[in-house]
Amino acid sequence: MSNSSRYTNSHKIICWHLTNKCTRNCDFCLSKSSTNHKLNHITNYKSVIDKIKELGFEKISYSGGEPFIVPNFENIVNYGKEKGLIQIVTTNGDLLFKNFDIAFLRKFQYLKFSFYGTSQYHDNLIGKGHFQKLISLITALKPYNINIGINYMLTQQSYLALEEFIQQISKFQLYSFLIQSYIPTGNSIIDSNYIIDKFDLTFLSNYVNYFEQGIKHFDYNVKEGFQVILDDKQNIYFPNTLNCSRFYYGSVFEKEKDFENIGLIQLNKLVEQVVNKRVFSNEIKTY
Repeated sequence: MSNSSRYTNSHKIICWHLTNKCTRNCDFCLSKSSTNHKLNHITNYKSVIDKIKELGFEKISYSGGEPFIVPNFENIVNYGKEKGLIQIVTTNGDLLFKNFDIAFLRKFQYLKFSFYGTSQYHDNLIGKGHFQKLISLITALKPYNINIGINYMLTQQSYLALEEFIQQISKFQLYSFLIQSYIPTGNSIIDSNYIIDKFDLTFLSNYVNYFEQGIKHFDYNVKEGFQVILDDKQNIYFPNTLNCSRFYYGSVFEKEKDFENIGLIQLNKLVEQVVNKRVFSNEIKTY
C-alpha cells in the first residue's frame, strides 16, 4: 500500500450539496436527505459557479439528496463545463434508470454510484431491487464509454462483504473505487448499527488493476479529509480540525467575516489553506 500513488487526486475540489430532496429515505444519511424535502430551483447558479472559480476551486462534486432531481441541474452542469471546471456527480441512479442523456452524462469526468454491500444487504438498506437496478444501469452505460466510479460505505456488515462485492464488480473495469468510512449521524441508536472500528484492507491491492483510477480509502475520522462543502442555500462549510463538527463560515458570497474569539477571516485565504492541506495530506489511502 502506498499513499503517494499515480492515482492520487490533487484537484482543489468543492462538494456542492444541491438539495436534500431524494428519491430514497436512508436512516444513515448524514445529509438527512429524504423524499419529504421541498425541491427548490437554484436560480443564481451562474453567480455561484463564478464564485467557485474565483475562490480557486478546480472541481465540483455534486451530491445531495439526489442531484438529478434538481430542475435546472443540466443548466448548472453546462455552465460549469463552460467555465472549465471538472465535474463529477454522486447519484443513486433512480432517475437515470428511467431515462439518461448520453451527451449530458459525458460532461462529467465520471458518475459515482453508491453501494452498501452485496445485493441482499444493499437492498435491505436502500430498497428491494435497487442493487440490480444499479448493475443494469452500469451495464447499459458501459458501451457509451461513460466513466463510472463506485462509492462503498464501510460498515460492520459491508466490510464482511467487501471482497465478494469487488469480485462481482471488477468484471466491468470501472473508473474508480472509493471506500468511505461511515460518517456518524449523531444518533447513537442508528450509528451503533454501522460504525466499524477495526478492519484490514490490505487485500485490496489484489484488485487495484481492475479500476482505471485504482482503489482509495477515505477515512472521515481524519478531520482534514472532509471536503469543503457548499449547501443548497449557498452556505459554505469547512473541515474543523479542532473537533468533530464542521466549521460554518456562512454565505459563499461573503468575502470576509468577523468571528467571536477567532477574529476576521477572509474567505479566499481560508479556502486556500484548507484545500492545500487536503491536497498535500496523506489521509486518502491508495492501493
